[in-house]
Amino acid sequence: MIYDFPETSSPIGQGDIFFGVPILDLTDEELPTVDDEGNAQALPWETFASTGKDVSTIVTVRPTIAIVGTQECDALRAPNITLFEVRPFRDVERKSKDTKKPSSWVPILTQHARINQKWFYLPADERIGFSEKMGADFLTPIRIPRLTLERLLDFRKGRLNEVAKQHFRERLSEFFRRYAYDEWYPLTREELAEYQKAHPNATPFPWQQEVTATSAVTLPVNQTPVLSELNQKGGAEGLLDYVRDGEAAMDELHAILGNFKEEIVLLNKRLDKNSIEAEKMIKSGRADAASRLNTLSMRAAGDIHAFSEKLEGFNRKLVNVISDLTKNVLAYIESASAEPATDLVELADFKKQFEILSQEVTRTGEFYRSVRDSAGNIDKQNTPVALKRASHRQVVAYHNLVLNVEELESFCLKTLFLIGERFGGRLPSEGVE
Repeated sequence: MIYDFPETSSPIGQGDIFFGVPILDLTDEELPTVDDEGNAQALPWETFASTGKDVSTIVTVRPTIAIVGTQECDALRAPNITLFEVRPFRDVERKSKDTKKPSSWVPILTQHARINQKWFYLPADERIGFSEKMGADFLTPIRIPRLTLERLLDFRKGRLNEVAKQHFRERLSEFFRRYAYDEWYPLTREELAEYQKAHPNATPFPWQQEVTATSAVTLPVNQTPVLSELNQKGGAEGLLDYVRDGEAAMDELHAILGNFKEEIVLLNKRLDKNSIEAEKMIKSGRADAASRLNTLSMRAAGDIHAFSEKLEGFNRKLVNVISDLTKNVLAYIESASAEPATDLVELADFKKQFEILSQEVTRTGEFYRSVRDSAGNIDKQNTPVALKRASHRQVVAYHNLVLNVEELESFCLKTLFLIGERFGGRLPSEGVE
């Protein structure tokens, strides 16, 4: 089915499925506690919350099945790992309680691709220990210390294969982010005015506009910016607008994803040169060696800070481009679905461009993840505080970059899925050459 079976030595990763994971069962009304003399007593939750003090308590801990939700990069070093409880699917999705026929199962098991569900479906497979359909419940997260989970590697029965893991990551991002997300909603009128300089299509909410006695501004609560634009653009001209804007965003993505690699190469050359000078200074035995080494460290820290500042700006630019791409691509797919005269050859060519972008983003994500991990190694060395601080800033900027690229990876997969779902076999096998 959709599972792989890693060696015990394989590190913990997103999509790993563990048996025997401890989960706490807390009571609803009272907390069973033990005082310093070993006497048990019931403590109301309100009393516990109001005192703000630690207490010794007696809780029920039961073993359960759980799937790792933490991403690989964090699972390697984070102090805690987040998992989600796995239970029989009929328990997770109550609508399936009396389902028996395959024809009745299909709409239930496929709806999470269109509806933001609270679960991820796991098919039955005796090899992994699932004798029936199972479901990962996103409403039941479990936090386990990483070192504890590493001791339970013998109880890891399998993991999601690459295709399933991509869908799992997409479901998680959908569940916790809830697209579309209007990030400007908490801004004041003055802050929104500044925001609109870079995002002119941001539609003010009622509380962001000044309401007078003679006029009032209303916005339907269910109207997103994309749907609003769909009402304004229509027909072939509207589709062309979305195609042009979407392709412009893709072209910009191709450029910025590739160009920043040159900045990384330049920084590494400067740092390598600095390291060579430092090694020579250590071997020289000069009386001013310590002072010179400090100067070299400060120079390296300055180079890293300057690079990090560029990387932070690059991240901001990437966020804007992803936002523009998301808006236009989703609007294009929605309007193309509703437009009888949609040029299917043009749509097939657009799909091909997105497949190329998806492949490039995947390769780029692997590159940036490796660079981020290697950049963090400087913290393990006996280096000056200034250099460690610069390195920490760089790692944080890299981490944000990786998150942006992973969001872009998920969006590429979602776009290709939507095109396939909406148009399926109607598309020609090849787009425009």
